[in-house]
Amino acid sequence: MKYKKYKKDDPYSFVFGGFPTIELLNTKKEIVREVLISNKLNDGDEIFDLLNKLGIKYSVGNDITRLQNKGNIYIAGVFEKYQENLEDKNHVVLDNPENMGNLGTIIRSMAAFGLYDLAIIGSIDIFDPRVIRASMGSFFKVRKKLYKNKEEYLSNFGKDRSMYSFILDENSKRLNTIDNKGKFSLIFGNEAHGLDDSYRNISRSVFIPQSKDVDSLNLSSAVTVSLYHFMKDNL
Repeated sequence: MKYKKYKKDDPYSFVFGGFPTIELLNTKKEIVREVLISNKLNDGDEIFDLLNKLGIKYSVGNDITRLQNKGNIYIAGVFEKYQENLEDKNHVVLDNPENMGNLGTIIRSMAAFGLYDLAIIGSIDIFDPRVIRASMGSFFKVRKKLYKNKEEYLSNFGKDRSMYSFILDENSKRLNTIDNKGKFSLIFGNEAHGLDDSYRNISRSVFIPQSKDVDSLNLSSAVTVSLYHFMKDNL
């Protein structure tokens, strides 16, 4: 099959690059349609051995550059989009994130610190190849679920856990003073607008102390710092 550049309505998506493709094969081989390999690939023994071992379809001689905007990519995995449910464990919750790179980086940080359930409120395309590329293969290790609104999320996970919303106001607690003992959800807002006031009624407000030299941390940086604080005792 000849593939075209990714579109949101496609039933499949792409992972570009050798290492992320290997992560896909090792983690979710059942969703792989095919692996495309450029005839410019040198030293491809590892990927060929793995494909043959798993019995995954592949084709050689593909012009992968036409499928994405960056050159020097010689391997692409094509996989079926899929749905997941979150487990009743610790969660990161993102309210209407917009930046694909941020989302991918957050997923990578989640896997790095051992938190594997991500709730996303909104309609961002989680299968956009830019998300997957920024996650460096961690995309396939983290469970992800989209919710229409926070009420839908709370109806599933609003009990028996601590909710922490990252909002700066007079009632916010410094992150380094939080000593959490049970299950939790860490809630972060949109890159431009943050969280709306309604979150104050359902959670504890938290902020990350920082110098006055910058206005705020990038969303992915804020999530990473917070993940380290909450997960450091488990590492």
